[in-house]
Parts: sequence; structure tokens; C-alpha cells
Amino acid sequence: MFTSTLSHIFTISNFRLAFDEISSNAIGIDNVSYQEFKEDFSNQIKNLIDSILIGNYSPEPLKRIEIKKKMVLKKDLLH
Repeated sequence: MFTSTLSHIFTISNFRLAFDEISSNAIGIDNVSYQEFKEDFSNQIKNLIDSILIGNYSPEPLKRIEIKKKMVLKKDLLH
């Protein structure tokens, strides 16, 4: 049964693990670069965790990006 509270899930170490997976060329939807965020990581994450835990965090809407691809022919996998 799942019994973890938000404070056990949203930890600085979990955010650090997630942040380490982001490309250093990344720019957030708020136009904050990876480097800018990294320079103030502890403060940024503490503020984020606090806003999640008190219930006033409201994420930015997702940015839709279309990726054009050439049509791919389907093949039967069974012979």
C-alpha cells in the first residue's frame, strides 16, 4: 500500500536526481536556463517544495511542439 507523504517524495535529493537528467542546454518554459537554475538550485528547490507542500503550487501549462516526421510504412512482424 502506498503510504508516503508528499514530504517524503518531494525531497531535495529527489529533485537533484531529476535535475541531473536534464540537458545542460535546456531552457524552461519560464525562460530560466539550466545554468541560471543550477546557480541557485537549493533556494529554487526549497521554494518549489514549500509551495507544493502548502498546496499553492500551480505548474505552467505545457508547451506544445510539433515534430514533423516522414510517413513510415508498416511491416508485418508475422510471416
